[in-house]
Amino acid sequence: MSDSLTPSVSAFIMHRTPLALGRVLAAPALLQQSVSHYASGLWRQFLAEPACSKNLSASILPDLNSLLKILKQNRLFEERISNLIEQSLQHAETRSEAELLAIYQCFWTRPRYQKTFLLTVGRSQHPAALGFLEQIYQSAWRQPEIRQTVLRALGLHGTAPAVEKLLSLSQSNPLSDNHLRAVIMALGYSRCATSARVLEDMMTRFSDMETQGLICRALAATGSDTAVEILRKRLKARPAPAMRKVLEAAIAHAYRETPND
Repeated sequence: MSDSLTPSVSAFIMHRTPLALGRVLAAPALLQQSVSHYASGLWRQFLAEPACSKNLSASILPDLNSLLKILKQNRLFEERISNLIEQSLQHAETRSEAELLAIYQCFWTRPRYQKTFLLTVGRSQHPAALGFLEQIYQSAWRQPEIRQTVLRALGLHGTAPAVEKLLSLSQSNPLSDNHLRAVIMALGYSRCATSARVLEDMMTRFSDMETQGLICRALAATGSDTAVEILRKRLKARPAPAMRKVLEAAIAHAYRETPND
């Protein structure tokens, strides 16, 4: 039995079907035909019924060529694309960095879907995500919007290694205003204490009111105790009235974002 069939075969065997499994397992060709028919039927159902994605077993996965065919032939809404890709990425062992790149490239004429895919990969915390996102960032040197989306995806990854990667990529080139905003917002999306300390350092480097306000909102978005500590420390330093309002609003927002124990 080929390795490429293993995920689908496993899904087929685990699923209750009216077929006589003993008869099927005794005939490899029949098994392959049945698996192919069964898997393609499930994915057609998925594409036809958005709510169906919640009911599909996480162990059901089309091979890469089948997935690319689905993505190329169906002009899906971003939400449907995201659901489909998230199902696929649950199989960490079956999606390499090269496969992620192949999926991304099938959207090359539709930047909207490329961005959706990048954000989905970031949220997935897939083992190949960080290397893949770095590769896209480095290759998108003429596409600032794609680069900014990669930074946001790294923030959504929400781990210390992702934050380190985000900072490394952002420091490799001079920051434009839009790029700086993307970095700050991505640090807020990460919702981790590591980001809060990076944002604290940025508050000492960028003194203009607009950037300071954005940094405060990003700190609040992390929802971490570290962020509240940083914001309260700034508030005790007796800032100007306008900045005081920003800090107070950020502290209130940070408390709302803090997960309940």
